[in-house]
Amino acid sequence: MRVIKFRAWDNINNKFRDIESINIARNNKPTSIVSNCDFYQIQSNSQIELMQYAGLKDKNGVEIYEGDIINVYDYDSIYEHKDKLTTKAKNVRFENGSFWFTNEVTKSFYSFSNYNRPGTSFEVIGNIHENPELLNNKEN
Repeated sequence: MRVIKFRAWDNINNKFRDIESINIARNNKPTSIVSNCDFYQIQSNSQIELMQYAGLKDKNGVEIYEGDIINVYDYDSIYEHKDKLTTKAKNVRFENGSFWFTNEVTKSFYSFSNYNRPGTSFEVIGNIHENPELLNNKEN
């Protein structure tokens, strides 16, 4: 069973907030969150950006969320049993009912399910809010 949890980017204070609970209005918009036992009323749609946990951890045990920027590695025996960087600086997204990582330069989408095989690993290297410059690399 997959764990469903979220984190929130607070656009007012420019920081992440762990979420303990979310109150949702009838229009499916969050109206308030509880984070670290503090209650936050959401005044506008642009104040808080919710990001869902992908249900995966990277090769270092870090949870992967929407908005994370990841590198993707494949096992390659040519490289003496070391991980070979196959794609880098991908933005994690949830669209059409599944998690994807995208190349922001070429607008290519890659499904996590296509990379869910032995020898493939991911590494969180940043996120779109604190490290947007990582997505501007034309070599992706």
